[in-house]
Amino acid sequence: MWPHARATWLCGLLVACAVALAAIPSLAQDDVATGWQLNYAADVAARILKPSVVFIETRFDKPRIDEDYAIWSYLRGARPLYGLYGSGFIYKDPKYVITAPFLLTDAEYIRVITYDGKTFSAKLVDDDDVFKTAVLEVDWGHDYQPVPAQLGNSDMLRLGEPVSILGYGEQGRDYLSTVGVLSAIRKEIPSVDEPTEQYIQFDAAYQLAMMGGPLSNVRGEVIGIVYGTVMDFYQSNINLAVPVNDLARVADRIIAGEAKTPWFGAEPLFMTDQIRALNQVPPRIGAGIFITYIDPGSPAELAGLKAGDVIVALDGNPIVYQFDYSSFWRRVDIGQVVAVSYWRFTPGVSDVAGSTGGDVFDTVVQVLEKPEEDDDGGGGGMASPHGH
Repeated sequence: MWPHARATWLCGLLVACAVALAAIPSLAQDDVATGWQLNYAADVAARILKPSVVFIETRFDKPRIDEDYAIWSYLRGARPLYGLYGSGFIYKDPKYVITAPFLLTDAEYIRVITYDGKTFSAKLVDDDDVFKTAVLEVDWGHDYQPVPAQLGNSDMLRLGEPVSILGYGEQGRDYLSTVGVLSAIRKEIPSVDEPTEQYIQFDAAYQLAMMGGPLSNVRGEVIGIVYGTVMDFYQSNINLAVPVNDLARVADRIIAGEAKTPWFGAEPLFMTDQIRALNQVPPRIGAGIFITYIDPGSPAELAGLKAGDVIVALDGNPIVYQFDYSSFWRRVDIGQVVAVSYWRFTPGVSDVAGSTGGDVFDTVVQVLEKPEEDDDGGGGGMASPHGH
């Protein structure tokens, strides 16, 4: 009877295990993967993306000891640098490679090294300093078949989602992968100069040479590129990546030869209690962007906006936080028509509560291309120094 009882017990155990495994959420489901799935995420991403991840090395036009390259100089023996190194990935049009523009600063020569050790020359097509995206055109020759990376959807990311960083170590000798989770998505951090609300934030560690490499989800899809780390006393180190939807949009513009900067022409300042009191902005205008200056001849001026106006909504979207305003303007296209709702002080006009108020007006603005001599211009703006 004992062998029969043991067989019955083993069958019951197997059934129980099968039921338990079936209850574990699949990585393909919408539920956020956690815990044991982190190692799985790293393994899948590393295997799927390996043919698409490249090592990038540059040579400067002359040896440099600039402060911006301090860490690179330190790692290479505290001597003048002859170039930089980093990672990137082969884009959906395999003639191109995506990486971070910081790596290409002062570059006179660029080469791309693939996972199988082959080396190819590349040239910079263009870059976008707002979205920290650079496009390289690579001469793959006639025989090599580049493998483009699969792109994910960064608008569908969720807090706590496991991610993996893929890239190469110094000199491109080792293919590396680290794992972590998304710790914030488009979150503004007031004590940090970088506008982190335009990035996705993650906690995975990475080496310097992995900068510009892809940030991947559990399916091996690129959801962003590693931009850098913001150093802040209160927040510790904040790792940031450019969302793939933003970089793809910018990269497609660059490849099409349409890498122009949209121009609105209003200098913004987020509403504070002091601004409200000094400019008699009524309480019913809960938030918004105070305009300090209008560029002459700009779309904002042509639409009738003036310094002292308060923009309260764009295309019907209320301006509750400062990043509502800045992120909106980062994603408009040249020629796009935008509906602007704004408050303007009008002497003698009172609101329903009887206090001075002015009134809310509506206008439309057609976004134009920013003049080349205009260093600022748009609505929003951001700090661009790299955090390393």
